[in-house]
Amino acid sequence: MSSNVDSLPNKKQELVAFINNAPCKPKLIALTEIKHKNKWDTELSELAIPGYNIYSNNLNINSRGIIVYVSQDLVCKQLNYNSNFSEFILLEIACKDNTKLTVGVFYRSPYSTAENDFNLFALISSLCTAKVGNSLCLGDFNWPDIDWSTWTPSSKSGSEFQFIDTLRT
Repeated sequence: MSSNVDSLPNKKQELVAFINNAPCKPKLIALTEIKHKNKWDTELSELAIPGYNIYSNNLNINSRGIIVYVSQDLVCKQLNYNSNFSEFILLEIACKDNTKLTVGVFYRSPYSTAENDFNLFALISSLCTAKVGNSLCLGDFNWPDIDWSTWTPSSKSGSEFQFIDTLRT
């Protein structure tokens, strides 16, 4: 869902229409880059969708912003995690079999620095090491040169390779 400040109400209406017309109502909806690059004057309450709890990060600072909608019939809490990588949300969802699912939603700018990439790799690695239950990492990582059907980066060096290596460990 691309967004721009002038069209957020329309994009929300489109999302609600999609949910209402879906054969199976989604339990989790993750959106990245919800903020316009230069301005943000929308209250989180304006983005609420009936039947969903809304979780957000970075809506009041100079970043692109992340929103996650979680169905109200799921037991979910937002986790606080200290990291030098700032564009993420961590949620813990209780599953029916008494296990937990940790969901990480990330946004990495296409102009990310090597240091920021390192912080992302460290965050994902620490989540997977410390996890209780299962983990799901999703978002917008802005590495277009990865072939996801084979998990192969275009180069054996560089941040794409390090990212794939981090996910595999």
